[in-house]
Amino acid sequence: MASAEPQVELARSGRSFVKGLLTNLANPKAIIYFGSVFSLFVGDSVGAGARWGIFLLIIVETLAWFMVVASLFALPGMRRGYQRMAKWIDGIAGTLFAGFGIHLIISR
Repeated sequence: MASAEPQVELARSGRSFVKGLLTNLANPKAIIYFGSVFSLFVGDSVGAGARWGIFLLIIVETLAWFMVVASLFALPGMRRGYQRMAKWIDGIAGTLFAGFGIHLIISR
């Protein structure tokens, strides 16, 4: 009897990491996010050492976040649950973003 789940071939070591890194670096939302976080804590009075420290902290936070997400979605139950709820999640997120956009337009 054939298994219900299709077999997925894993990418070569490091290939998925590089693909994810390039995807994130090309994402304008990520650039805006990191720029906004950085600008919150960095003023003219902040020295180079502190700037590098904040930069490294942002890198560590990002790596930790994506490791948690990857680890959770590596679990078959989590993947199935997400696939089952994806339309609802996308619909709710889309409604929220549209609402925020409308609020921005109206408030100007």
